[in-house]
Amino acid sequence: MKLAPGTLSEKAYFEIRNRILRGDYPMGSPLVEENMTALLGISRTPVRTALGRLLAEGFLVQGEDRTLRIPTLTRKELSETFEARRCIESTVVSLACLRAKKEQISKLENLIWSEREAYQRREQVLISAMDRMFHNLLAEISGNRLFREFVEKINNQVSLFLALSNTLGSEIDEALEEHEQILEMIRRKDTAGGSQAMLNHLTRVEERIVTRIENSKDKA
Repeated sequence: MKLAPGTLSEKAYFEIRNRILRGDYPMGSPLVEENMTALLGISRTPVRTALGRLLAEGFLVQGEDRTLRIPTLTRKELSETFEARRCIESTVVSLACLRAKKEQISKLENLIWSEREAYQRREQVLISAMDRMFHNLLAEISGNRLFREFVEKINNQVSLFLALSNTLGSEIDEALEEHEQILEMIRRKDTAGGSQAMLNHLTRVEERIVTRIENSKDKA
């Protein structure tokens, strides 16, 4: 579902999505159309359209009672998502090692720098956006359209996982170092090293999310 740029529907979409990615709403909490309308000061029709897009993209789920809710993150869903990512994105980096041009490497460097700046300012939504852009750019550099479409789609889900598990704090420093390692392998055109660096990165991201979830259960 595409929204015309500059419309109230688009404004509502980004405002609600940013709130979700900041972790403003706990897992399973309902997002009621009337409440969102009052909160955003936007009429019901644009808000309804925005919520429909968020539902289609997986940022929301709909129960049997048709209530829209923030998804509940399960270990099975997390495991399946990262299993798929490791298969695809390790190959993506191998191709990027072979095909990356100087200007594309510069873009990757700038993204890591921007992500580090966002981390220092504790801007969670921007951190999440920079992370998605880094992985999306790697997929673009690979030159494979299907890989690019997969990575772009799955990254929305991963951003949601990071927000729901509150894994956008000190863990980002580790993730940035892992991004640097991936980039260094691309500079060296080391396909095996790049693939392994991505596998290590994705495994560590999954482990950090699981740790956060387990810690939150212990505190509950």
